[in-house]
Amino acid sequence: MSSMQNAMNFLKRRFSDTNFNSNLPNGYMENEDDITASASARNTPTRTPHPPQQGNHPQHPHRSNTIPQSGQTVGSTGGFFASLASGNPLAVLKTEASDRAKTILVVDEPHTDWSKYFKGRKIHDFSLKVEQAEFSELSLSGHSVNGVTVDINCYRNGNKIVRSFKPDFLLVRQTPRSMAQGEDFKNLIIGLKYGGVPSVNSLHSQFNFMDKPWTFSQLIRIQKRLGREKFPLVEQTYYPSHKQM
Repeated sequence: MSSMQNAMNFLKRRFSDTNFNSNLPNGYMENEDDITASASARNTPTRTPHPPQQGNHPQHPHRSNTIPQSGQTVGSTGGFFASLASGNPLAVLKTEASDRAKTILVVDEPHTDWSKYFKGRKIHDFSLKVEQAEFSELSLSGHSVNGVTVDINCYRNGNKIVRSFKPDFLLVRQTPRSMAQGEDFKNLIIGLKYGGVPSVNSLHSQFNFMDKPWTFSQLIRIQKRLGREKFPLVEQTYYPSHKQM
């Protein structure tokens, strides 16, 4: 850059000499100032203007400087959960369920009072209510959807008792069939099974044990699988009726 400037100064001094200019053609030095200005412009570094900076941390145009108050947040959240708790249907159902009772139907003779064995007992939040009667004191109707409705018609201490209820569980302590005439309650076992009432022992086993030949046939099947030595039985003969004996 210094050599260029020296050359320009030399030319200026040379052209300023009157003797030298007089020997040049007309109009030769008219653009001398333009040449000097253009040369200076080419050698001068160009600076591009930069926009003014607003700060080290510019704010996002969509960001808000408003900070929610903690009291407002807690208050609104508490109101939301409070409304859930007040309108929660499960809480209402739990309260109603605790007031309900599960009914146990005990089929047995009156010499044993089964209510005292279940007194004060609960299954989870359900209290237990005992209804006790004999097979001869029961009647029922079974529905495939609504279950079984049992009716009790009996006398207790000289008072007639008539009640209808839906049993939740069945405890059978009396044989559904005896040698006495009319003591066959197979239809009640079928009705309870039809309504899906859980039982101890199971209604299936009680139905199988109502007929001794049917029960013995199951024992014969086990003997054939295990062998006579491991599962001995008393030999028997079956006749459909006494006339064929």
